[in-house]
Amino acid sequence: MEWEEHNAPKQRLRFVVSPIISVQQLADERGFKPKILTELRASDNDELPLTPILRRYVESLTSVHEAVRDMLSVQAESDHQVLLQACERARQELPGLTGLAVIKGETEENLEERHYISMNAWERRESLMRKNTVFSNLSRRYVSGEHSGDFA
Repeated sequence: MEWEEHNAPKQRLRFVVSPIISVQQLADERGFKPKILTELRASDNDELPLTPILRRYVESLTSVHEAVRDMLSVQAESDHQVLLQACERARQELPGLTGLAVIKGETEENLEERHYISMNAWERRESLMRKNTVFSNLSRRYVSGEHSGDFA
């Protein structure tokens, strides 16, 4: 905690939260994995900053998601084109169509599966892919919840 712009008309008190991992408290916990505890103790610090660890963790999850998306992208795009063609054909043959579903079953009364086709899911997927690209290299960035002009 520190004063910013001390003795200025717009002075404010800055608070900072820096979460840490206490190696000793983890050691006191029952059931904590000994192998992990040994790795943490090897750092020779009883307190480890949690923020950089979490940034690296989120970054690693991002790289896994990117790899999976890359592996599935060709098939996903192919499937999307098939659905677009099916929807367009249904619109041409059934004017006034409000929805479309894919069903599995021997008869209409004996359905095993029913899946509604919606372009919203595809649009949501694309939106999430664009949004989540910002997590690449997260561990190399400075992150703050402070916004310029936050004066009351």
